[in-house]
Amino acid sequence: FYYGYGGANNFGVRFDGTCFSLVDAFTSKKFCSSSEHFPRGFNAWRTNAGLDGYLFTADAVAVPSPTIGWDNLKSLEEDAKTCGAVISSPQNPYVDCPVWDANFLNRYASGDTSGCQSVSLLDLDTVPFNGMNVAALNDPANSGRLLRRVLYLKGPTTIKQKDPAGLMLSTLTSNIARKNLSVWIVSEDMISLQGYQADQTSPLDSNPSKLREIVFNSDASGAAAGSQKEPLALTLMTTERVNLLSPFYVPMSPSHLGTIWPVSGGKIHPNRHNLTDWERQENDGFKYGYRRYILNSINIVSNSSTSSGEPFYLQGLWSGPDSSANQFPSNQCMVSLAGNTLQSNGTDHLQTSALVPSYNSASNSPIPPLSSRFYGGRTSFPPYYVPQVFWVQRSALDSGREQSEIILNGITMSTTFSNDVPPGLRNLNVPLYNGQQGRTAGLPFDLSHKNFQWYVSSYY
Repeated sequence: FYYGYGGANNFGVRFDGTCFSLVDAFTSKKFCSSSEHFPRGFNAWRTNAGLDGYLFTADAVAVPSPTIGWDNLKSLEEDAKTCGAVISSPQNPYVDCPVWDANFLNRYASGDTSGCQSVSLLDLDTVPFNGMNVAALNDPANSGRLLRRVLYLKGPTTIKQKDPAGLMLSTLTSNIARKNLSVWIVSEDMISLQGYQADQTSPLDSNPSKLREIVFNSDASGAAAGSQKEPLALTLMTTERVNLLSPFYVPMSPSHLGTIWPVSGGKIHPNRHNLTDWERQENDGFKYGYRRYILNSINIVSNSSTSSGEPFYLQGLWSGPDSSANQFPSNQCMVSLAGNTLQSNGTDHLQTSALVPSYNSASNSPIPPLSSRFYGGRTSFPPYYVPQVFWVQRSALDSGREQSEIILNGITMSTTFSNDVPPGLRNLNVPLYNGQQGRTAGLPFDLSHKNFQWYVSSYY
């Protein structure tokens, strides 16, 4: 099902549907998810469809499962001390301010910058796993036994695939050993995965119909079939969503944050938008646009307090145009500079584009310099004031595309963490992070120094 409406908004929405309800669906009890209300009855419908013996909706029984508490985590930590590794302080750290987290934004607006984190950057090849017996892993007699090692993380951690062929290639060179090892990564905090991208050409320059792929725990070396390295069997357990980072991700440093998002009077007064932050996105989002992130042989045990349908966050810039009406004034507002007005390019309405103003070279500019990939070689803003790469890809791939892709080869399981709080510890059932969705939701931003020019008499 596809529809487009709204003129300049160019909404594009697709979905697969098996049933459409009438407006009286709830009062008439005839709605798609409850076929038993249809005239012939659900049982007759199931028999007629040849589906006796299959479970449907209310036939299913919820299986109670125990909650995961601190006693479980501490047991896994003990396992890690004997058969694995415990990372209790930052290793090879970098500093990053989690501007995607609404909790952090509210603290930052109040003058608290302590939320900028020292994040461990791990290469699994350099982790000192206790009890790692490579000879046992290479023994064919152990095939299928999946010898488990536990990596226990006490703080925010990024795990990086630095080699095109996969993880732990120095430690585990043979595919026999790789198939026999199971690694559990258990975190009291945030886990981020940083994959490998083999194709570093830009859709702005070549092959715009191809999504550049990032892989994690997978062989992207181009080796012939039969010669590729097997993925490891990974299980991630965390109370938070798993963050996915580009190989070219530039952390948000406290100094950069203070420059582009200064604070006064308990409010953030942003000088620059995520969509125009060239210092972080010039060789990342501006260059590659929409991408495909492939996660191989990974199972995730996450917190039911977060969305089980959205176990990941893509950190950085992975999309541009959307189907909202507010993007037109919002994006134009964010490229504005006080005391300046945008000039028409002679073709487009100002709600969609304008000439790149001279303040593109100013020290306090909210927009990239004219040489940036953001403009794709143009002297006008790309449509909707978003990076040009997304429009090039839309023209070649799909005019309605709004998102990058995540492909998970594995299982996600949402479970309940305990509300019990032992002395000195936290409530595991309350996530540490609250990912911000959208531009509003009462965040502490003040845009009074921004402006936009509007000439449309009727708008919604």
